[in-house]
Amino acid sequence: MKATPISEVILFSSLKPGDCYFFDRSGKTVFGIAIQQGDDSMAAFVFSKEDRKGGAPWVASGAHPYTVAGVVDPELRPDISSIHFNNPGIGELIGTLSKYYIQGAAGSEVGTANLLTGKQQRPPQDAPFACYSKWSIGCQIDGRMVPVFSFPEDLT
Repeated sequence: MKATPISEVILFSSLKPGDCYFFDRSGKTVFGIAIQQGDDSMAAFVFSKEDRKGGAPWVASGAHPYTVAGVVDPELRPDISSIHFNNPGIGELIGTLSKYYIQGAAGSEVGTANLLTGKQQRPPQDAPFACYSKWSIGCQIDGRMVPVFSFPEDLT
């Protein structure tokens, strides 16, 4: 038998910046993206609407899960039908200079990360940009894209 995994079960501490994963939160399976904060500690964008005001995703700086299912070779797909040129909302992609950024609620502030590097970083202020209110993550298996997570449809 051949197995083609979309995820592998690992420890949160094994994730690298930019890795996508699933974990259990109060009996629900939740999607997250690992990010490296400015002090080199690991945080995450958590795509759960529960227990948070200000929107999803939100930035989790601690109390990370022990066991996660890391997504194998994820690919980011902005949805061109949702492109706009206004200020980005929480969870929307910001595309600029061939890089993609995302914002998450961080208490009364907003946390921003570069999704290609997985590091906490704001996009350049003097560069042209466009935003995408819909996007998805998927994996290529046998030449076809298998969807893993879609924003905002799959928020839990």
